[in-house]
Amino acid sequence: MNESKISHVVEELKLFIENGKKVETYLKRKGSFSQDGKVSFSITILLLLNMLKRSLALELNDFFSIVGEEKNFTKSAFSQARYKLKSVFFEDFNKELLDSYQKHYKKNLKSYKGYYLQGVDGTKIYLPNLEEIQDHFGCGGNHHSKIAMGQSLFRYDLLNELVVRAHLTPLSLGENTTALSELSQVDKNVISIYDRCFPSVEFVYEHDRLGLKYLMRVKLGFNNVVKAFVESEQEDAIVKFIINKRALNRMKERGIEPNQDCIRVRLVRIKLQDGSTEVLMTNLMDQQEWKLEDFDLLYDLRWGVETFIDRFKNKIKVEIFSGHKVEAIYQEFHSAVFMLNFQTVLLKDCEEEIEQISLKRKHNYKPNRNVALGLMKHTILMIFIENKEHSYQTICKLQQKFIANLEPVRIGRSYKRKKKAQRKNGKYRTLTNYKSAI
Repeated sequence: MNESKISHVVEELKLFIENGKKVETYLKRKGSFSQDGKVSFSITILLLLNMLKRSLALELNDFFSIVGEEKNFTKSAFSQARYKLKSVFFEDFNKELLDSYQKHYKKNLKSYKGYYLQGVDGTKIYLPNLEEIQDHFGCGGNHHSKIAMGQSLFRYDLLNELVVRAHLTPLSLGENTTALSELSQVDKNVISIYDRCFPSVEFVYEHDRLGLKYLMRVKLGFNNVVKAFVESEQEDAIVKFIINKRALNRMKERGIEPNQDCIRVRLVRIKLQDGSTEVLMTNLMDQQEWKLEDFDLLYDLRWGVETFIDRFKNKIKVEIFSGHKVEAIYQEFHSAVFMLNFQTVLLKDCEEEIEQISLKRKHNYKPNRNVALGLMKHTILMIFIENKEHSYQTICKLQQKFIANLEPVRIGRSYKRKKKAQRKNGKYRTLTNYKSAI
């Protein structure tokens, strides 16, 4: 564990919260958090970061116990304070965390052949089923019942285990539309990896137009060119897709005028262990540098974004919201992203010590992220409230608890998926492989 690195990251995050000029940009109204207010700006931030999943009365009682103060504000006062705050604060706070981590841990960042690998995927998020939420985000369901839902999309650094960008949008927008619109923000030293729900001629062309690298799984019946490739039993081929009228019209609606009639793509056949075939599409054309085994490995790494989504929905329980207004939904969505990224930073900082432990054991070991989240609850308050010296001591104690709760990495394990009927009534289910930690 490196005191200077982790301390610098935390101190820079503290400064971001305390920067008076910046604070004003995140308030609904100037001067919202006055000096005599019951709930300060920084306390509001820290409470929202503290994963409020239980009764708010209990959460506040725990907070006062931890900071050593008598109860001096109510649930109502906190609720009023949070709605003075724009949710974009947490998006920018996450950017500050990423920038600080990349600056101080630059030598620790992992890449593949000079590229950062970013998996892109999304999931629908169940929301409080209230009229205001339904009107803003839209509804899922059928003619029998409707429920408020939003569409999320994540761009996830697969090797460094950090969310680079996260989006929560109305259900009608769709993850493909969001993925297309955010491409202009992607760096050219990135390979974006997608599952088979994303590819389209327009999507592929946009990557080429912006000079971005990609690897996408395509459906075996994606178009006639892909069908012919599958039937040919070739393993690797560079082919052309015609930019059809439908794709052309969509591009023109976005103000894009293609300067070509077709696009070149490389199709790669991958044989799976069960004997089935999947086809990957890429614009990494150099067949000497980029071989079949590279693509097999890269697409396999895409699973990292799936496991992140599992943590996001099931470990940090993002769908349990403490506030029931649109602004609260965005606040808690982006604060959950920050907390999972901050957890990764804390875990990465003790990676060397965990590697030394693994050398003495039969298996490689990794921290139990679910337990780590439970250990972080409340501790996050002290890390940001205490001075630099005490804050670092708190981080060290927390990281030692992470190390005390390691689990073996058993490579190659797989289990047949069991589909079970879901209980329709009741708020909770008993699961054999998961216990809530927060």
